Amino acid sequence: MFDAGLAPPQAEPIDMVVAEIDGAMLRRQRGGVMEARAVAAYTGKRILSVTARHRKRVVTGKVVLARLYAEGMAGQVFYAQLCRSARVHRARWVLVPGDGAEWIPVLVRTGSPEHPSSSTTTT
Repeated sequence: MFDAGLAPPQAEPIDMVVAEIDGAMLRRQRGGVMEARAVAAYTGKRILSVTARHRKRVVTGKVVLARLYAEGMAGQVFYAQLCRSARVHRARWVLVPGDGAEWIPVLVRTGSPEHPSSSTTTT
């Protein structure tokens, strides 16, 4: 089941994962439209150079996922892939900013199990 029969080591908990979600409407060649959904997530930021005059920061643990999903499946697929790549299930806080589309809070609520820090607010 695991390499050499050993369970994977316990990873350090992550303080916060930021997962930005958006969608784009695409026209089909044979008429109609479909929506592609994408998430860009990261686990932190670090300063690129401490000696630079203007300190630039870069994101760490960056993951980008995008494709066409069947109705109601995007949230579950996003959550499963973010567990593997960004370890979102080990995060103390999960921040999901969006552009105000009504489907984003629904996707977050239905796609991921209840997170201890989860709360959905829309502005």
